[in-house]
Amino acid sequence: MQQPLKRPAVDVVLGFYNGHKYIVPQVQTILNQRDVLVNLHIFDDASAEPLEKSFVNQFIDDDRCKIHIKRRSENLGYSKNFLWGLAEVPNDADYFAFSDQDDIWLEDKLKTAVDALRAIPAETPALYCSRTRLVKEDGQTVIGDSSFYKRAPSFQNALVQNICAGNTILLNKTAKRLIEKTSKNIDVISHDWWSYLLISGAGGKVIYDTNPTLLYRQHDANVLGAKNDLWDGLRRLKFFFDGRFKRWNSKNDIALAKYKHLLTPKNIQIFKSFRSIRSEANFVSVWRCCRLGIRRQSNLQQTVFLLGILLSIV
Repeated sequence: MQQPLKRPAVDVVLGFYNGHKYIVPQVQTILNQRDVLVNLHIFDDASAEPLEKSFVNQFIDDDRCKIHIKRRSENLGYSKNFLWGLAEVPNDADYFAFSDQDDIWLEDKLKTAVDALRAIPAETPALYCSRTRLVKEDGQTVIGDSSFYKRAPSFQNALVQNICAGNTILLNKTAKRLIEKTSKNIDVISHDWWSYLLISGAGGKVIYDTNPTLLYRQHDANVLGAKNDLWDGLRRLKFFFDGRFKRWNSKNDIALAKYKHLLTPKNIQIFKSFRSIRSEANFVSVWRCCRLGIRRQSNLQQTVFLLGILLSIV
């Protein structure tokens, strides 16, 4: 008789900060994941009110998941809290996921991601991410879906844009080990953008699923949010012209320069070329950028980006 397939083990890294309002329903959706074994690691980033023992006691008799809570002695910020958390989780699991504190996971979220990564050779760093379904704070009223990216993930795209929503990311063990080499020695804008940059730059596999795998609450406490409307597009366009996008790129630039030895030879050259392009600000820079294949996802975004090259604001 054929033995049933062993359920893959997934360690979930949940970044928590003053998120008491939604943490219990979020954990319930993590417990409800199908066909996987879950260990949940909650990293409390020095919240004003720590998670009480009574929170864990709600799930103490639930054999679907083991819950571990670590409280930071000082606030690290959401990006470092996630990256440090990933490094602090043992390498025992098969896969590793990031989780926000206020989403609603569809019950096949992890299974879908695991199935996508199973086809990737174990020695290849691999990342899965997906779109999200945007809902109002009540968790039921659907607003729409996050942006649809038509172009395949690539290092050239990752240099200028993040398409990997952190709350949808699943990593294989090789990708986890790659990221943890850098986790405690960098200052980057976000853990998900850094994961996309590093894994694509190292020659790994990035899978972008056009199907949503979770409900993403939109409310005032979101760090970035994911609204997909005209006003949000204009708000993000403003990032180009107020210097924010340039600061983000500079942070990523410093981090990549520190760990460029982890990149493939080809991507090291692309990275070096992009660094020089950012410092030149002329029409030749625009031509070089296009020739290298460095581009954002939409034609409008790409046009604005190339204008930013000319104006030295990227």
